[in-house]
Amino acid sequence: IVVGFVLDRMGHVLSSNIVKGSGDPAFDAAALAMLKRSDPVPQPPPLVADEGLSFTLPVIFRVKGKG
Repeated sequence: IVVGFVLDRMGHVLSSNIVKGSGDPAFDAAALAMLKRSDPVPQPPPLVADEGLSFTLPVIFRVKGKG
Protein backbone atom coordinates (compact mmCIF):
# COMPACT_ATOMS: atom_id res chain seq x y z
CA ILE A 1 0.00 0.00 0.00
CA VAL A 2 1.23 3.50 -0.71
CA VAL A 3 -0.49 6.36 1.08
CA GLY A 4 -0.23 10.03 0.26
CA PHE A 5 -0.79 12.76 2.83
CA VAL A 6 -0.40 16.48 3.40
CA LEU A 7 0.69 18.08 6.68
CA ASP A 8 0.31 21.65 7.89
CA ARG A 9 3.13 23.55 9.59
CA MET A 10 1.99 22.32 13.00
CA GLY A 11 2.20 18.64 12.02
CA HIS A 12 -1.54 18.01 11.56
CA VAL A 13 -2.66 15.69 8.78
CA LEU A 14 -4.76 17.84 6.42
CA SER A 15 -5.61 15.13 3.91
CA SER A 16 -4.73 11.55 3.08
CA ASN A 17 -5.42 9.12 0.26
CA ILE A 18 -4.47 5.72 -1.10
CA VAL A 19 -1.96 6.16 -3.95
CA LYS A 20 -1.60 2.42 -4.60
CA GLY A 21 -4.02 0.04 -2.95
CA SER A 22 -3.43 -3.46 -1.69
CA GLY A 23 -6.50 -4.94 -3.34
CA ASP A 24 -8.00 -5.53 0.11
CA PRO A 25 -10.29 -2.73 1.33
CA ALA A 26 -9.65 -3.64 4.98
CA PHE A 27 -5.88 -3.16 4.64
CA ASP A 28 -6.35 0.09 2.71
CA ALA A 29 -8.70 1.42 5.41
CA ALA A 30 -6.24 0.37 8.13
CA ALA A 31 -3.44 2.32 6.41
CA LEU A 32 -5.58 5.48 6.33
CA ALA A 33 -6.66 4.93 9.94
CA MET A 34 -2.98 4.71 10.93
CA LEU A 35 -2.44 8.21 9.51
CA LYS A 36 -5.42 9.57 11.43
CA ARG A 37 -4.09 8.08 14.69
CA SER A 38 -0.67 9.64 14.11
CA ASP A 39 -2.13 13.19 14.04
CA PRO A 40 -0.37 15.34 15.03
CA VAL A 41 3.13 14.28 14.06
CA PRO A 42 6.11 16.27 15.38
CA GLN A 43 6.19 19.78 13.95
CA PRO A 44 8.51 19.94 10.92
CA PRO A 45 11.50 22.31 10.90
CA PRO A 46 10.69 25.74 9.39
CA LEU A 47 12.87 25.23 6.30
CA VAL A 48 11.10 21.98 5.45
CA ALA A 49 7.67 23.49 6.09
CA ASP A 50 8.39 26.29 3.60
CA GLU A 51 9.00 23.76 0.83
CA GLY A 52 5.61 22.07 1.17
CA LEU A 53 4.51 19.13 3.20
CA SER A 54 3.17 16.55 0.79
CA PHE A 55 4.45 13.00 1.26
CA THR A 56 4.00 9.45 0.03
CA LEU A 57 4.75 6.55 2.31
CA PRO A 58 4.75 2.77 1.80
CA VAL A 59 2.78 0.79 4.38
CA ILE A 60 3.45 -2.93 4.75
CA PHE A 61 1.18 -5.22 6.75
CA ARG A 62 2.15 -8.76 7.64
CA VAL A 63 -0.53 -11.32 8.41
CA LYS A 64 0.32 -13.35 11.51
CA GLY A 65 1.33 -16.87 10.66
CA LYS A 66 2.25 -15.99 7.07
CA GLY A 67 5.76 -15.24 5.75
